[in-house]
Amino acid sequence: MTTLQQIAEPYLEQVAEENAVKAEIEKREKEIEKLNEKLKTIRPFWVSTIIHPIANELAQYMHRTAEILGPFGLTCQVSVYFHKKGAADKFEDSKSITFRPVDLDKGVIGVVNKQTDTRQYAKGTVGDINDMNHPTVKLGPNTTIKELLKWVK
Repeated sequence: MTTLQQIAEPYLEQVAEENAVKAEIEKREKEIEKLNEKLKTIRPFWVSTIIHPIANELAQYMHRTAEILGPFGLTCQVSVYFHKKGAADKFEDSKSITFRPVDLDKGVIGVVNKQTDTRQYAKGTVGDINDMNHPTVKLGPNTTIKELLKWVK
């Protein structure tokens, strides 16, 4: 004759399986919490990790000091000014280059082509004020510091 325990056995197996899944979920949620805490400490900032090293190398090559301003505006552009060392007026004979993010998930940036004015945005509009009439030239991964010099004006 069948006992109640035998009838309840499939149910008890399901309860045990459910509890195991709940325990696994709890374990993984704790792992996710730890990873989220770690993520808070490693937020990358493209200006300090990409632009600063570029600016420092360009400044050394040009025998000048670098001043980094930005990011600014809708395009998040960052301008780097190169000043003569020891100049009374730091903007006397100053040169600059402006960068924009292109695809930061892949570490790709671009240079703002100040020589080209598309006039896509009318004078005084948000696009004009944000320098969007000057196109971004995407820099390739093999672009050298020496090649960037042609953009310094």
